[in-house]
Amino acid sequence: MASVTTAKTFTAADKLRDLLSQLDHHGSPSSPTHHSSSSKASKDTPKSNELYLLVQAADEISQRLREENEALRDDSTKLRSNVVVLIEENNRLHEEIRSTFVSDMLRLINIDDGQSMTDKESQIADLYTKKMRHLEIELKDAKEKLSMYETVWQAPNDLMNCLKCGALLPFGQHSSEHNEKFANVIT
Repeated sequence: MASVTTAKTFTAADKLRDLLSQLDHHGSPSSPTHHSSSSKASKDTPKSNELYLLVQAADEISQRLREENEALRDDSTKLRSNVVVLIEENNRLHEEIRSTFVSDMLRLINIDDGQSMTDKESQIADLYTKKMRHLEIELKDAKEKLSMYETVWQAPNDLMNCLKCGALLPFGQHSSEHNEKFANVIT
């Protein structure tokens, strides 16, 4: 029993070595025919030391495979976490690209609208400029007429000019003299 509990803590190679050593001690042949067949079998089968070395090598290979398997699992876990991080980063970048694209498009639309507004504003400014020029011309004409009226009213000898033809109108002291000219102008 004590050997069974201690065997649990040994590796497979140690267990096999213990079993082979127990067989070597207990397994002595009782008959000569059995001995000849066992000697023939012993030549074909490896000895216990050879079996022990084979099992120990297999155990080492098994241990290395377990370690590699564990390392590959760790690498797989790391790769999965990296893939998750990459997917999150990819989603973030896509969202950033979308928002940048949308803001660029809105900016371009606003620039186009700004140019349209600038065109409209320039059209309005042109209209105001034309209107201002027209009003300035009318103002100049009005000033000229006003100046002409002032000169007519302040003309010597109370002479007035006809607004249509520019002829002197008879007023005041020279009325008889100018009445003739006025009558001639009218006819």
